[in-house]
Amino acid sequence: MDGTIDELKGFENHVATIAGYWLDMLYSHAKDISDKELFKLISERRTMSRMLSDYGEQKSTSISTAKR
Repeated sequence: MDGTIDELKGFENHVATIAGYWLDMLYSHAKDISDKELFKLISERRTMSRMLSDYGEQKSTSISTAKR
């Protein structure tokens, strides 16, 4: 990683590709994956290895869930 504009554009393109995949999944109601795979995605567990206060201003779905 060298911090160039081209590198940043590469990251943006990669993020856009991943976001497009998940948007397609939502809009298609996950019709292109098996029920088993869908349930695996829905029930995926994420754990936090530290106290909530240790994460400071960091953001993640796990932190948001813990705060709620």
